[in-house]
Amino acid sequence: MDIIVEIRRRHSVHQQSISAIARELGISRPTVRKHLKSLTEPKYQRQQPPSPKLGQFAESLTQWLTEEASLPSPRRRTAHRLYEGLQAIGYTGAYDSVQRFVKHWKSSQSNVRLTQAYVPLVFAKGDALWLDQQGSYMATVAAGQVFRLLGAKAPGTNENYQSAKMPAVNHGLLDGQLAWRQHDGGHTDGPNWKYFIPWAARELEIHGKR
Repeated sequence: MDIIVEIRRRHSVHQQSISAIARELGISRPTVRKHLKSLTEPKYQRQQPPSPKLGQFAESLTQWLTEEASLPSPRRRTAHRLYEGLQAIGYTGAYDSVQRFVKHWKSSQSNVRLTQAYVPLVFAKGDALWLDQQGSYMATVAAGQVFRLLGAKAPGTNENYQSAKMPAVNHGLLDGQLAWRQHDGGHTDGPNWKYFIPWAARELEIHGKR
């Protein structure tokens, strides 16, 4: 910790007295002495607070949690609802004790720990596997029916959107006012610009003549 380094620097290098260090840093002299005598850097460790009042109610809480574990998630009581249930049968302790108990019980029932989860923020180059290209094509086919109903030109396909199969990569459907194209080269719009710009220019020119 920076304050410990500063205390020792002042005392060892600049030969300042304990009183002078305490006065200039705004801390007590016992604190200065403690840091000068310590051999290792102090680290904060949270003490598990006791929950003496939960005692006899722990059995009821465990029974409720066990019974509700097989229920669908929406039907399980939250820690706060369980706390209210305990209050109804005479519990006078704090909510925090109940919340800690519930959290500990749930973690003991599963081998999965939240601290083991890893979500990368950087992905390898290539196609983004989390995209649904097939789904986007199905949506385009479904929207085409609406475009035709309104008198607009849709992609040249009359497939049922539920069974529509995506065209080959780099084969675009660009002849209508609704267009679609899937390119290779990963999750970037760069490869599509040379197809989008002529399509957009054509559509803008058509609308400009109306």
